[in-house]
Amino acid sequence: MASDSSWQCPLFRLSGFLFQADKIRELHLQSQLVELRDLLGQTKNEPRLKGPFAFGFYKEVLLSCERIVDRLHSMRCVTARDEW
Repeated sequence: MASDSSWQCPLFRLSGFLFQADKIRELHLQSQLVELRDLLGQTKNEPRLKGPFAFGFYKEVLLSCERIVDRLHSMRCVTARDEW
């Protein structure tokens, strides 16, 4: 019969791996949003044949995406606490 520590060990390894993967995904999303914001700033210099670029609309879209990522980060921090 397996002891309690051998039964729990794979679970802890798996949950630690998933936690690290979530952090990596979150950092990737944040870095992509920063790059998109930089690209959005450069749209003022690009010629456009169909009229002015909808800068304000896309700025709001990026801001909404950043808020979503921030809230997901907050949820991950709260749910990953050891006190729970």
